Amino acid sequence: MQCNKILDLLLINPYIMHIVAVQQNFLNRYLLINEELAMYEDFMKMAQDSMKPMLKLAENNTALAVKLLNSQTENTAELMKSNLAHVQALVETKDLNDAVEMQQKYVEALNEKMVTVAKENAAVVEAAVSEAGKIFEGSLAEVQAQAKKTVETIEKEMNKAGKKKAA
Repeated sequence: MQCNKILDLLLINPYIMHIVAVQQNFLNRYLLINEELAMYEDFMKMAQDSMKPMLKLAENNTALAVKLLNSQTENTAELMKSNLAHVQALVETKDLNDAVEMQQKYVEALNEKMVTVAKENAAVVEAAVSEAGKIFEGSLAEVQAQAKKTVETIEKEMNKAGKKKAA
């Protein structure tokens, strides 16, 4: 009884009622901010998770570029050396038939080398494309799972909001 009287007196006093209303308003805003912060953190985590496949793909592309550039550098250096050796051999040749035969052999060897290099580069590109396909397949499954989770979260939030409006 005594407690109810004190409570009745407190609620009658407009100053105390104002303080209680302000505190309730502050509490409601605090809870809303916490919910928004949690949603923001969830959004940031989703954004970071969704960027992982892109980062893997960028790493894959970078590795591909490095391999191709290294191959090109090595092959260019080898080509320059073989060209220099061929020109030196041609200069030392006195017979025209020998020079033509050397030129023919050099062109054949050069063609074989170019075909080999092209096959090696194609294999490197094919491996990178295959890896990119694996990344996309994995990320597609992750995106589908995330979308399902997001829809469930939105439904829960909408149900909460509907219950709050009903109350």
